[in-house]
Amino acid sequence: MDGQTWANILAVGGSLLGVVVGGALASRAQQRHWRFAEQADACSEFLAAYSGVYLAHVAAVRSGRTETASSSSGFIDWHEFDQATENLNLRVDAEVVQAAHDLDKALWEVAPQIVGRPVTLEQWNALRRPLDAAKLRFVNVCRTRIGRRSVPLTSLNGRPADDDPHWDEHRSGCPVPSPAPPADHAAGSR
Repeated sequence: MDGQTWANILAVGGSLLGVVVGGALASRAQQRHWRFAEQADACSEFLAAYSGVYLAHVAAVRSGRTETASSSSGFIDWHEFDQATENLNLRVDAEVVQAAHDLDKALWEVAPQIVGRPVTLEQWNALRRPLDAAKLRFVNVCRTRIGRRSVPLTSLNGRPADDDPHWDEHRSGCPVPSPAPPADHAAGSR
């Protein structure tokens, strides 16, 4: 074989190698993007389900339903939250899952303090602080592990502090949300 033949073979081989390497890199980048989107979706679903559970707690406190409930399942449908937690267990890394479990644990710790007794808004404000702290930690872990954000958030909203005069003016006019009664489910009662 002459030099020109070898040059052609090397050119074709180099081109094929370039196509293979380029394809592998593109595939890897696509997998990373898909993995990011999958994890971000799982975290968003979990936060949405948590918000529903949290608002059901608030509605039960405001309406007095905590007083007559024998468990939190008396005023909360846990199905979506439990499903979102299981989804996280399957789709995201251990640090994010642990932060979600910590938030779930905080919910479990609040339930015995409100079930079967009247709870004032002031008592609820104190009881929800660990929930708010666990939610903030979850969001910051998600931002760090999934979104690669290095600066943690110090709050999740601009809500005035519990002792802000804003609340004195607006407490009496706050509507009480009335969610649909919870459906029975096999996950057990909390």
